[in-house]
Amino acid sequence: MTDDCDSRRSRPMRAAEPEEPEPDQRLSLEIVTESGDWPDEGALAALARQIAGTVAQAITLPHHACEATLALSSDSNVQRLNRQYREQDKPTNVLSFPAASHHVGPEGDNPGETTLMYLGDIIVARETLAREAEELGRPFTSHFAHLTTHGLLHLLGFDHETDGDAECMERL
Repeated sequence: MTDDCDSRRSRPMRAAEPEEPEPDQRLSLEIVTESGDWPDEGALAALARQIAGTVAQAITLPHHACEATLALSSDSNVQRLNRQYREQDKPTNVLSFPAASHHVGPEGDNPGETTLMYLGDIIVARETLAREAEELGRPFTSHFAHLTTHGLLHLLGFDHETDGDAECMERL
């Protein structure tokens, strides 16, 4: 899908390769539990992978196969990272750390083999997620889905520095 949101990305995106894998395989997630008392991690991992497939269908990916890590974490870990990298000494719901664009896997010597572009890491704080979900009157899994989507979009170059950018992210 190409729309006015494509022009709002902080880095250029290119069209997918002609022979691309199925959409749910174009954007894969590795899910790790860092800390926190996470409910039904298997169901959350399945939901996160479904979200990745939906995102891969909705936007133009920067490479034919992309990968990211989603870390299920705690307020204390996220607060430490937020203080270290954003100079904000408080927990937040989700942090995204885009990787410098690089490929993982065979280079041009093996054109038949798939290479991956590693997008970066998303870290979600369970306690903040749960508190916000309750305040918003949303189920935990719905807010988890929203934050996972938000983090993936940041890794793909979207931001919400302006009202227009924020509206674009919300539409996706």
